[in-house]
Amino acid sequence: MAWAPKAILMNGRLLPFAEAAIHPLSLAVTYATTVFEGLRAYRVTTTDEAAPRFALFRFAEHVKRLHVGMKLLRMDPV
Repeated sequence: MAWAPKAILMNGRLLPFAEAAIHPLSLAVTYATTVFEGLRAYRVTTTDEAAPRFALFRFAEHVKRLHVGMKLLRMDPV
């Protein structure tokens, strides 16, 4: 079975992936003013499969790079 996205974080809200939308006049579209930083998460094997856990890989380093990119574009790190 292939992985498929189920949800997306958009404007601080978790939405079903099918509802993801972007305005065509968004600065991200018209001027490519975006900052992107991807995180890797690995499932941690537990004895209780009803409550799976995940570990983030180098979270602090990702956040630091994200803030540097936002600073370069003069974005407010909300």
